[in-house]
Amino acid sequence: MWVPDWVQIGEPIPQALEYHYITATRTTKGCIRKCPFCAVPQIEGKFRELKKWRKGMVLIDNNLLAASKRHFIKVMDHLKKYKWCDFSQGLDSRLLTKWHAEKIAGLSRPTVRLAWDYTSYESSFFQACELLEKAGIPKRKINCYVLIGFNDTPEDALYRLQTIDNQGYVVFPMRYQPLNAKTKNEYVHKNWTDYELKRYMKYWSSKRYFAGIPFEDFDYNLHRRLTR
Repeated sequence: MWVPDWVQIGEPIPQALEYHYITATRTTKGCIRKCPFCAVPQIEGKFRELKKWRKGMVLIDNNLLAASKRHFIKVMDHLKKYKWCDFSQGLDSRLLTKWHAEKIAGLSRPTVRLAWDYTSYESSFFQACELLEKAGIPKRKINCYVLIGFNDTPEDALYRLQTIDNQGYVVFPMRYQPLNAKTKNEYVHKNWTDYELKRYMKYWSSKRYFAGIPFEDFDYNLHRRLTR
């Protein structure tokens, strides 16, 4: 498999995380999933818990919920030190339980992020959202990543984006980027056009600015001309 020169495989570069994101920390590496659109298995390898990690309130673990309860509790105790925290890389909705949700809700001002990558995951995705809400986390603190431009269609992506938005959660579209891409946003799946991908990304990533404009009326080219 071809891997870009900037991707590091193997031993970590000392202090790389501190230089990249001073408030971030990582307590696990790898992931138990093998999602075909994700680079984590190739870059980080098998899932493992780290014995030590740096201080930080932004958690960048790729699948924290795959960790043991003992490790999860240790992470929660670490995050309790801070006035806020952010599960930046997202939590696996298929693994989230009432126990996890209650532990997270016990933290100070947590921002939780989930992902709805396939329409078929709808049940587990909204079950996780419901567990978080019932535990006491407000909707405005539940952020939802939506993968678009992989093996989906514009209609499928719109269903996921609109459903999340209608439920009152914060939606974040994520344009698919192949691991071997040399230029950002160069890949366009056969079900999409470059224009539609840009239109979806601009509208749904800035939804609060376009609140008075229905998506079907949003003209990306007109927006570009008006904002130059």
